[in-house]
Parts: sequence; C-alpha cells; structure tokens
Amino acid sequence: MTISNLHDLYIGQLQDLHSACKQSVDVTTKLGRAASNKDLGEALIAGTNGISKGMDALKSLCASHEVDPNGEHCKGMQGLVAEARAHALDTDFGNADVRDAMIITQYQRMLHYAIAGYGCLVAMANRLKLDKDAAILKKHLDANYDGDRRMTGIATRDGVNQAAV
Repeated sequence: MTISNLHDLYIGQLQDLHSACKQSVDVTTKLGRAASNKDLGEALIAGTNGISKGMDALKSLCASHEVDPNGEHCKGMQGLVAEARAHALDTDFGNADVRDAMIITQYQRMLHYAIAGYGCLVAMANRLKLDKDAAILKKHLDANYDGDRRMTGIATRDGVNQAAV
C-alpha cells in the first residue's frame, strides 16, 4: 500500500497496533503465570484483558474503514515480545522477586510501545476529524497509562524492587 496522506498513515498504524496487541497477549499471559507476586499476577491478567479489548476496538475501527486489521506485521512488538520471553521467562533466576522485577520491566516496555501507538493514533484521528475513532483510541490510551502506573506501583509501593535487592 502506498501511503499518500495522513489517512493512509492512520490506517497502516491501526493495523500495526492491532498486530502489536495480537503478539503481546500470549506473552503477557505467560508473564502473569510466571509472577510470584499475587498483585503482579493479577495486574498482568487484567493487562491481558485490556489488550484483548484494545484488539477488538482496533478490529472494529479497521472494519469501519473497510480494511483488514491483519494487513500489517508489527516488527517492533515482535522484538519486545522476544525480549520478554528471553529475559523474563527463559532466564534462570535464583530469586522469585528478581524475576518479578524483570517481568515488570519487560511488560512496561511493551506498555510504552502501546502508549506510543495509541497516542499517535489519537493525534491522527483528531487531525482527520474522526471524533468517534479518537474517543475510542483515547480510552485505550488511558487504560495503558493506568496499566503502566499500576506496574510502577507494584515495583515501588508494593515492594517488588525492594524485595529483589
């Protein structure tokens, strides 16, 4: 597909973010199962549910623009998922709290990618005067920010990082 204008770019980015979400669901579930901290495991399960809702919204937005949501493969998330698997799931840890700290690290990296994607899409939708799209995307952007803050809280207030020391 040739990208000739902002609308074309917007459509490609909807597809890219759909691909990113699709790739991150499985590893997020596995991170949740690997977590020893109860709050962390619950937060990751909530994250999986949020990712799935985001995928559904992106699929719906693509349908409203008459495009296949599977038109793009997100190589950025592919790399982040590979990193999460290698560093949080496939590495041997002598301490469960250290693994939990790594799980938070890897999940937040994926969250930040989603935050960037949703943020750009909200800005594009606003510029294109796609108000309904922008409102839907903003809801999922906010949910990702909430997830990021929750992870930071588990790492700091709930003491995962302190326990990992």
